[in-house]
Amino acid sequence: MYTEYNALANTDDSSCATLVVEGCTDSLACNYNSLSNTSDSSCEYPETNYDCEGECLSDSDSDGICDVYEIEGCIQLSACNYDSTATDDNNSCIYPDANYDCEGECLSDSDSDGVCDSDEILGCTDSLYLEYDVSATDDNGSCATLIVEGCTDQLYLEYNSDATIDDGSCATLIVEGCTDASAFNFNELANTDDDSCIPVVLGCTDSTAFNYDSSANTDDDSCIPVVLGCTDSTAFNYDTSANTDDASCIPVVLGCTDLTACNYNMDANTDDGSCYNLTVAIDTSSLTSVLTAIVSPLDSVVSYSWLYNGVEVGTESTFTASDNGVYTLQVSNATCDASASFDIQYVSVEELESVLISLYPNPVMDVLHIDLDADLFQIELQILNIMGAQIMTQTIDQKTVGSAIQIQVSDLPKGMYMLRVNSSNSSRSIPWIKM
Repeated sequence: MYTEYNALANTDDSSCATLVVEGCTDSLACNYNSLSNTSDSSCEYPETNYDCEGECLSDSDSDGICDVYEIEGCIQLSACNYDSTATDDNNSCIYPDANYDCEGECLSDSDSDGVCDSDEILGCTDSLYLEYDVSATDDNGSCATLIVEGCTDQLYLEYNSDATIDDGSCATLIVEGCTDASAFNFNELANTDDDSCIPVVLGCTDSTAFNYDSSANTDDDSCIPVVLGCTDSTAFNYDTSANTDDASCIPVVLGCTDLTACNYNMDANTDDGSCYNLTVAIDTSSLTSVLTAIVSPLDSVVSYSWLYNGVEVGTESTFTASDNGVYTLQVSNATCDASASFDIQYVSVEELESVLISLYPNPVMDVLHIDLDADLFQIELQILNIMGAQIMTQTIDQKTVGSAIQIQVSDLPKGMYMLRVNSSNSSRSIPWIKM
């Protein structure tokens, strides 16, 4: 027999090649034959949960009983819940308490009080005594001290030295302190005097105050704040409000304290009225060509330098001009310099000598008064500063000559000025001082 056999064939075509080998062809069967190519229904299989050798497929505790067939339960004979049908212990065994059986009865209870002999606790079982032991089951005659209720805490006023058990009557804590209401350290919370009372001593208790009293314990509102400063009445910086010297006193140094003054003394802190400023003006009141230096203060010792159009032409207090032009006078002493200029326009021309001119007050503070008495058609008044610069000008017609003229000078800075009177080809200059 061959596996290629065809029952419908009537002529052999020589295709027969594989002989039929009958047997179990199921690889899961216990008698599987790997050489068989034709099943003969002879396959044999293992029982459920077992292998072909009859061994359990799963036996985790190796007791020969397949896991699926195990019966869990208590397998200990000494346990109260022993299960004879169980094959696998599940830790569910229940054992009687020591000295008891499974029914909860004592194995030994000689006094039949329900407490096993081995569990008896000796002690005082009478609750009226201090020695009473709530856990004792058998009295051993140790009860000795009867209970006396009361306050047992010595920190309270209600403390009872005879009390053996506290009854909650402690209410008022002892507060020691001074209980004298007139004392400095009276403690209104104290209920027990401790002999600590201190008498009241009035005074200034502020340690930062000028009149602090270290012996005082009660402030009487007398404190005076400390005012630091120089308390030496002869010092430059004496402070009348100071009550505590701070070593800041500075001796008085007299001198000129005006920074703009010629004799300014940088070491002086108290002005002695000696300050002065060097000023100069050019007086042309004699002849227009004769220029005279007017220096203030009058007693100043100075050097002179006359400049004509910027070139020095003389070193005396007077100088006679020979040409028209600007003449500048520079004066100096050891500490100061001053200068003034004058523009000569008519050399050798006589001044207005026939004109009576009066100027007052001199020095002046607010209003400069000028009187002119001359038969002139027109006069021009000019005010110049010491540098020769024109400050203001005013034309006086014939109707005004002979009457008083007032010029407001209150806004001008303090110093020396020149009043120039011009008429036709003549002129006259008069110096004056603004205070």
